[in-house]
Amino acid sequence: MALNLISSIIVFAIQLLVNFLLAPFILRSLGDEAYGLLTLANSLVSYGYILTMVINSVSGRFIAFEYHAGRVLLASKYYSSVLVINIIFSLLICLSSALFIYKIDAIINVSPELKSDAQIAFGLYFANFCLGLFNGIFSALAFVVNKVYLIAFRSALASLVFGALVFGLYYFLEPMISYSAFAALISSIVVFISSLFIVKKLGLGVRFRLRYTRLRLLKALFKSGAFNSFNSLSYSIINGADLLLCNLLLNPAMVGVMAISKSLIITIESFIAMLSGVFSPKLTELYAKNLKAELVYNLRFALRAQAFICLPPICAFVGLGAEFYALWLPFKSSSEIAFIYALAMIAAAPALFSACMYPLLSLNIIVNSLRRPAMANLVMALCTFCSQFALLSFTNWGLWAMFVCASVCYMARILLFDIANAARNLGLKKSTFFIDFARNLVAFIALLAIILALKSLIVLSFSWLLLVLFGALFCLFGYLFLFFVLFNKEQRTLFLELIKAKLLKVKKC
Repeated sequence: MALNLISSIIVFAIQLLVNFLLAPFILRSLGDEAYGLLTLANSLVSYGYILTMVINSVSGRFIAFEYHAGRVLLASKYYSSVLVINIIFSLLICLSSALFIYKIDAIINVSPELKSDAQIAFGLYFANFCLGLFNGIFSALAFVVNKVYLIAFRSALASLVFGALVFGLYYFLEPMISYSAFAALISSIVVFISSLFIVKKLGLGVRFRLRYTRLRLLKALFKSGAFNSFNSLSYSIINGADLLLCNLLLNPAMVGVMAISKSLIITIESFIAMLSGVFSPKLTELYAKNLKAELVYNLRFALRAQAFICLPPICAFVGLGAEFYALWLPFKSSSEIAFIYALAMIAAAPALFSACMYPLLSLNIIVNSLRRPAMANLVMALCTFCSQFALLSFTNWGLWAMFVCASVCYMARILLFDIANAARNLGLKKSTFFIDFARNLVAFIALLAIILALKSLIVLSFSWLLLVLFGALFCLFGYLFLFFVLFNKEQRTLFLELIKAKLLKVKKC
């Protein structure tokens, strides 16, 4: 688990660095409207996951469960069935995307001079999506044996390839929207090739055979994953429909402002989800072996560990965000910077809540109880969409309305449903995990108050060097603070012993 955790953090750092360097570079090269179209293209393509999530979202869980239960042949049949159905999914996506690309200017607002470039970008993104279907199922085998670090290394390589291609294309050639889509496709090809290597290296005995394909297994996956598709629909409504609403009801340039305001928050949320995935293989194994007490203990430790890792950077970002955006987007005016920072802080609120409880969501898949969360997510998404649509139609609140509606609805779902539902999944009292969530949240509030107080004492004009220095100091203080606040004496001792063992191992090497 430690190697999985460390590798995931390294990958996040690489992806954050790539996004940090590329986002303002692309925005300056393309302008607000073209950058908004690029983000919208990426978002709309994700709607294809609504179809594919029916099978793919639970495939790793079923394969892992059968493998740990000693039924390797049945795991191979699940694996083979998923690969076959993904081929069918790819054909359907290709047909539907061709129609969309042909009629693109009738569906979204796009300037005539950007139409052909946008069509190419959408085509490349759809091709990238199809390739990603197979990358996902190959990754399931690393999940089975709790070697998530292999996926992390692969993702790091893909991020570096993507960043290098985007920088080269935009720097040496005339800027076009499709460059980012092309770079994404190439990086996915790198992932695909490395995935084949990982599958061979693992040597689990889980193999693809066309004759292993079983309709009854696909039905079982469909029955379980159908509710995950509702979840996918919900997230697409929240993270994609808002861009479409902005394009249709405001203007294409505002899509670019929305995208840049959410870009780092989306990265943080992705890291939170990825970090939570580090704990999922162990939790899945304990559930498969019916070790409930150990499962609850590990889950509670995962909640503290995730909060410990995620909360200091979030606090530092909130405290230094205004200075960060001023340095990151120097071509924007001070009023634009203030607006972007304010929107980002609104969007960061749900990320904070997620950092305090996200491992609980993994129980939905682990115990194969997806119906209730799917319904809750759909209700949240519809409330978000309807309130955003109403406020955009009948007020002039613009992006303020969109960000506030999304954040309030997301946090309401966490507080009113997710935490209690996790306990229900394990047959525990609904209030079981609220104390863990509250502890993490109170620790964040205390840490943020201290950091903001320290920040108020700083009177220097910030440069990149000072920003990084104070950010690192705030994070270091945050980790020391949370180490004593979140962990008890026994957990702190185990944590230090683990670090000591790792250092001795490195020294011997």
